Amino acid sequence: MSSIHETNEWDNYLKYGERQFYKKKSIIYREKEDGVNGFYFLKKGMIKIATSIYKDREIIIDIVSSNLPFGEQATDGDMYFSTAIALEDSVVYFFTVEKIESLMEEDNRFRMLVFTNLTGKLKTLANNVVFSSLPSEQLLARSILSLQDKFMNESIPFTQQELCRCTSLNRGTVYKVLKEWDESIICMQSRNITITNTQALKKIATI
Repeated sequence: MSSIHETNEWDNYLKYGERQFYKKKSIIYREKEDGVNGFYFLKKGMIKIATSIYKDREIIIDIVSSNLPFGEQATDGDMYFSTAIALEDSVVYFFTVEKIESLMEEDNRFRMLVFTNLTGKLKTLANNVVFSSLPSEQLLARSILSLQDKFMNESIPFTQQELCRCTSLNRGTVYKVLKEWDESIICMQSRNITITNTQALKKIATI
C-alpha cells in the first residue's frame, strides 16, 4: 500500500487530469448515476464512499484520504454502485478514460500505479467481507483502528451513527460495546471518537 501514498509519483501525472474543487459535503458522484468515463485522484482532502442497501440506510464502504485515486468502478461508463461525498474541502483531479488508456499504454510506471491502487481496493473489499463475520466487539475495534489509519489521527470525526454505517452494526450494539470499553479505551465527545488506548484496542481486535 505504501507506493500508493507516494505523492511525487502521482504528481508527475496530475497535468493530464482536470483539476476540480469540492466544498465539504459536496457530492462528486452519486449511486445509480451513469459513470463519467474516467476516475478521480484526491490530491488534498477526504472523501467518503458509501452505498445504500435500503432507501434509508447508508453503509460506508471506504474513506479515501489524500493522494489516492477513487471512482474507478465507472471508468468504462457503467453505473456507479456507490456515492462519493467530500468530508472536507477537497482538491480532486479527473482523468478521462482516453487519457488513462494512453498513459497505461505508453508509461509502465503509471500502469503500475493504477495496478497497485486496484490491488489495494480489492484488499479493502476482501477485508470488509472478512470483518463482517467477526464478533461485534472485534469488528468495531478493527473498524475504529482502520479509521484511525485513514484520518492519521487519534481523533476520528465520526458519530456513533456513522460507526454503525461503517460496520453494519445496529446502534444498540455499538452503544453497548462502547459503554463496556468506557473512556479508558475510547472517548466519545460531540462528533468525535478519540482513542485513549490504542494498544488495548489492538488487543481487542487481536491484531
